[in-house]
Amino acid sequence: WFERLVADNPYPEVAGEPTKLHVYALEREPIADEVARLAEKCTGPERFETKGDVLYLHAPEGLGKSVFANLIPRTLKVPGTARNWRTVLTLLEMAGRGG
Repeated sequence: WFERLVADNPYPEVAGEPTKLHVYALEREPIADEVARLAEKCTGPERFETKGDVLYLHAPEGLGKSVFANLIPRTLKVPGTARNWRTVLTLLEMAGRGG
């Protein structure tokens, strides 16, 4: 599962800035209307892409300063959990060691 998260990253150019790239593991794949509603709210420097039940967020100013990041749960209305890219890579490494 983590291998797919890393391989599907639509923003490989920012993978070296792990605190600015975030992954939301969603309970289900959002429907087109939900993604369109979220896209309307994405008016700052952030950009996002959904791939199945995963949402990738590039927040160039960091998650703490991102107004858009706070809108994701309320707007998308698909429960999920977010992790920064560093955590995703650490979990992938742990999974590879069987830990």
